[in-house]
Amino acid sequence: MAPADIYKKYGKYYDLIYSSFDTEENARFVEKIAKKFLGREFKTILDIGCGTGDLLIYFSKKGYEV
Repeated sequence: MAPADIYKKYGKYYDLIYSSFDTEENARFVEKIAKKFLGREFKTILDIGCGTGDLLIYFSKKGYEV
């Protein structure tokens, strides 16, 4: 089974497991760390291993290119 098929078939379970995680808090952490190591603002994000994409959806709504 291809990785993409796994998320199509089991994505709802992944989301259930991670439903207690605070997406906004995690996004603020990602922004803080990225700014620290880049030393500047950024507007493009590539999330490798993004699960079902909750952080990417969040960043997209905030105007980032994902």
